[in-house]
Amino acid sequence: MAEAILLKEARARKISVTNDEIQKTVAEMRDGRSEQRFKEKLKKSGMSYDLFLQRVENRVFVSKLMNTLVKDDSVTEAEMRDFYVRNQGPFLTAEKVLSI
Repeated sequence: MAEAILLKEARARKISVTNDEIQKTVAEMRDGRSEQRFKEKLKKSGMSYDLFLQRVENRVFVSKLMNTLVKDDSVTEAEMRDFYVRNQGPFLTAEKVLSI
């Protein structure tokens, strides 16, 4: 759920993700495996390729948001603490990890 908050913030800041960025990330995650073999492993894990692509897109959105926040010196520790306090519920919820 923390991801949903971060995605909302990324979109509010008008951060965009290109198809090339998604494909580059997918290529890195394939780690030399053929596309067909990679899709087969996804299927065995119970994840569709479309869902995988959506998750990759979300990951790139969050990564770009984090890069924006890190470069922006105007975000103070107090502001980060305030953000956490206002949104701590999702940070306290365990996330599920899928093995590929």
